[in-house]
Amino acid sequence: MSTVTAPFAALTDALRKGMTDHAARMQAVVDEYAKAEAMGVANARTMAEESAKLTQETITYATKMSAEWRKAWFEGAQRAMALFQTPSN
Repeated sequence: MSTVTAPFAALTDALRKGMTDHAARMQAVVDEYAKAEAMGVANARTMAEESAKLTQETITYATKMSAEWRKAWFEGAQRAMALFQTPSN
């Protein structure tokens, strides 16, 4: 009986070794995927933070430009009204 099981034992050992090696390679792939995923999440968070900063700066700039436009418009209106006033001597 041992002569019949001996070839199967070698086959079983080879199969077990192949499966163990494959599991180790798959674990390495999964670990690398986890590293890449973590980097992707970190990059996405950085992009979101930078986008928020840019949005805040854009709002600040637009507010300043609006104030400058109102100031220029009012000064222009005052100059236009001054053209219609009679000089007082």
